[in-house]
Amino acid sequence: MVTCSNRAIPFFTIGMKNTLVLAGSIIIAGVFIGGGIYLSKVPTSKTIIETTPSAPQKELTIKEVQADDYIIGPKNADLTLIEYSDPECPWCKRFHNTMIELTTDKDFVGKLAWVYRHFPVDTLHKKARYESEAMECAGIVGGNEGFWRFTNKIYNIATSNDTLDTSILPALAEGEGLPKDTFTSCLTKGDAKAKVERDYQEAISAGGLGTPYSIIVSNKPFTKTQINAMKAVSLSSQNAVVIYGTNKIIVNGAQPIEILRKALDAVLK
Repeated sequence: MVTCSNRAIPFFTIGMKNTLVLAGSIIIAGVFIGGGIYLSKVPTSKTIIETTPSAPQKELTIKEVQADDYIIGPKNADLTLIEYSDPECPWCKRFHNTMIELTTDKDFVGKLAWVYRHFPVDTLHKKARYESEAMECAGIVGGNEGFWRFTNKIYNIATSNDTLDTSILPALAEGEGLPKDTFTSCLTKGDAKAKVERDYQEAISAGGLGTPYSIIVSNKPFTKTQINAMKAVSLSSQNAVVIYGTNKIIVNGAQPIEILRKALDAVLK
C-alpha cells in the first residue's frame, strides 16, 4: 500500500526495527490502524541521529545522479536532493513549489541541485503513472529543459487525486514548446514505461514508503559539527528529517521550507 504525505507530520521514522508512527501520508508498507497510527518495519530515528561518520552503518541503496536524470542546479553541487514523487499527490505538489523556491534562493544557488525521479502511487492515483510517463516523454523529446517546463506545468495546473484530464497532455506539451506528434508517439508507444518503473523500484530500494520521499546526498562525509547541527533539525521535524549513513539526509514527506532551510544550512556550514 502506498500513500502521500502531510507537510507537517512525518508518516514514518527511519531506523532498523518496528516503530509506531503517525499517519497523514501516502504509504507503501505497513498496516493502517484506526485512520492514523500504523506499524511499519522501518529504521528508528534514534539510531540514525546518534550516528557518527566513523560508525559502521548499512547504506541506503540509492543511485547517484545518472546521465538520464533530470536536474536543476550543478551536477557537482555540494548537496543534491533526489526526490521521488507522484504528480497526483497533493503533498508532492506543495513540495514541488518548495523546491522551486529553494533552488532559486541566492543562499543555495550553486550549492544545491534537485533531481526528480518518478514514484507514482498506483493504488491511490490511477492517472499518476501515465502522467509520469508523459513527463518522461517530455524529457525524451525535449531534454532536461523540456522535462522541467512540462513537469512544472503539470504541477502548476493539476489539482491532485486523479482530477487532471490526461487527454490534454499532448496539448500541454505543445504549449511548452515540445513537438506534439513526437511526444504523443512516445506516450502512445510506451517508450517511457521502463524508466518510470525503474525509478519506482529504485525508490522502494532506497527506503521510500511514501511520497514525496527525498534523500539529500552530500559530496563529502558529514563532520561531527554538521551532525550535531542536524540533531536539532531532526527534533524540530519530529524525526522526519534525519541523517543516514555518512553523507545522506532522509526527508520524509512534504516538510515545510523552514525545516529544509535549517537542514541545508546545518550541512553547508
